[in-house]
Amino acid sequence: MKRLVHCMLALLLVFTVSGCETAKNVIRQAAAFEIGGPALYQGIPENPDDVIFRSWAQVCYEGPAGSLKELIENSDAVIYGEVTDVGFMESDLLINTVASIRVIEPLYGNYSAGNVRIIKEGGYLPADVYYGIHGVNENTVDESGRKIMDYSDEELKTKYVSYEPDGFICLKPGDKGIYFLTKTNVIKDGYWITSAPFDGEYLENQDHQFYVYLMKEDPADPEGNAFFTFEQVKEAVQNAIH
Repeated sequence: MKRLVHCMLALLLVFTVSGCETAKNVIRQAAAFEIGGPALYQGIPENPDDVIFRSWAQVCYEGPAGSLKELIENSDAVIYGEVTDVGFMESDLLINTVASIRVIEPLYGNYSAGNVRIIKEGGYLPADVYYGIHGVNENTVDESGRKIMDYSDEELKTKYVSYEPDGFICLKPGDKGIYFLTKTNVIKDGYWITSAPFDGEYLENQDHQFYVYLMKEDPADPEGNAFFTFEQVKEAVQNAIH
């Protein structure tokens, strides 16, 4: 079984918050749907300039990438579903996406009838929320070098902090995909995408093909994507079970 190692190349810890002051009263209530767990925030940047700080991670593997059978063996469920709601939560300086998925067709294992909630790494938080949680000091700056303490409360409410691992795709309502899921207690009725934010997430494109971001270079596809039909994935899942 492969082990996932996050090689953080741009850590949010660049914000030096030890001994910091609380940000200027910038915490606001989450505009969130109820998830029975951590606060969940909705909203994404309307343009790239709205993100004042980005962190990202290169996801590295020790050993081979593993097989579909291994992926299934490490999953509690495999479903084909449609995104109905999307929110984001803070998690130990990182940001995770939490999405509600309407199950269209279960392909394997235990699942909750109707909707399930999935967690994947990456996403966006309003800057006032992020800095309200972690605080700021004189050394806390945005990507341009501007001090966060120089922002007004109103400015921070219109800006975002992002975390975007390799291959991250921000889910939105209406997106469909096949998800390999592992049960978690982080949120009520929640599942992590198995193994990585990428292997266990086959997203459906406008041509009704399912694609996965591969964690290795493929000469035939330098962008690192592989495409499958629904029947191919379904057959592969069934073959791997038996």
